[in-house]
Amino acid sequence: MANATDFHEEIGRIVAMLREQGHDLWSWDESDDFAIWGPEYQNRPALTGLVIDFRMPANVDISWLDGADPTDARQVFGEGYH
Repeated sequence: MANATDFHEEIGRIVAMLREQGHDLWSWDESDDFAIWGPEYQNRPALTGLVIDFRMPANVDISWLDGADPTDARQVFGEGYH
């Protein structure tokens, strides 16, 4: 990612590849220098899947949610993924 011409285009390519492999990924929040993607959380009783936090220039944190309560995920990651 550090060598990517466009940070958000590179994230789009990575997310597309992960979706092709069956991962349920939705944009939770983004700005010029970060993007957070995770499983769809609206109208779901529990969250299971990858959470990926991309930070410029090349920092990526990945975690796995397994049956998490969506309201707890919002408390952990903050409000604003509406």
